[in-house]
Amino acid sequence: MVGWHLTTQVPTRLVLHALEQALTLRQPAPCLIVHANRGSQYPSAACRARVAQAGALPSFSRPGNPYDNGLG
Repeated sequence: MVGWHLTTQVPTRLVLHALEQALTLRQPAPCLIVHANRGSQYPSAACRARVAQAGALPSFSRPGNPYDNGLG
């Protein structure tokens, strides 16, 4: 895990803030995998564009399977 941010709601700006924090502070390799659930903020145009710009790969849980990206 290289970036995160907590709040009571999960708007797109929260996701972008966590991603920017990860990219700026941790400077991960371009092959960074961005794991997310299927919340609408993650596949938003702004998030998809920033993930692509960072050279990262998006990874979403399958429908109805919120634990796909959880630690096992």
